[in-house]
Amino acid sequence: MRFASSAELGQIARVVRRGEYLERAVVIPSDEGALEGLFHRGRGKTGLLILPPAPDEGGSMEGPIIAELAWALTRAGHPTLRFNYGGVGASPASDRHRRADAELALAHLQACAPDADIGLCGVGLGAELAAELGGERACDALFLIVPRIEALPARIEATACVVVAMPQLVDASWRAEAQAWGEGAARDFRLVSIPRADLGFRRGLVELGRAAAETFSPPGMIG
Repeated sequence: MRFASSAELGQIARVVRRGEYLERAVVIPSDEGALEGLFHRGRGKTGLLILPPAPDEGGSMEGPIIAELAWALTRAGHPTLRFNYGGVGASPASDRHRRADAELALAHLQACAPDADIGLCGVGLGAELAAELGGERACDALFLIVPRIEALPARIEATACVVVAMPQLVDASWRAEAQAWGEGAARDFRLVSIPRADLGFRRGLVELGRAAAETFSPPGMIG
């Protein structure tokens, strides 16, 4: 077996240049089947769990929205973890509920970034799971992208800030429903409309990532 020389290792290290980021593949252990994930170490004060949409809606950690969120949040310097639910990608199928998958991933993030505060960022089902978790433990902030409003908990008191993000082209009744829920559920609530975006974020994806990064980063940090 041949090992890489110090010169070759140095060349590999230079592949990741200033302003870029590196995620490493991780295995999130469980007796009922491990989950695969991608973790970025980061140095920001908030470690972020990124929760995909439901698998039957095409949800995976490689989906365009999840990948854009990972790019934007890691570029802002935060530790991040995105993962695949059981039965998606290399995560074996199990009888575990999606909520249990999310809890496993959150525990892994906390173990990897023990000194960081925790923030949750999810899409669809992932947003609903993030709201459940954020309603039960102290979190820096939640960034919830197009959740079903009727699936969200009535109160989220342990989390400092809750943001619901929606495309500009969403139905006005959904906007009103989200606003009414947020005003009753959270101490600090914001409804963010992503310009020109449609429901699948085929447009407005970069703006969505920027809105997520600004939610978890101090003012002026995002260039």
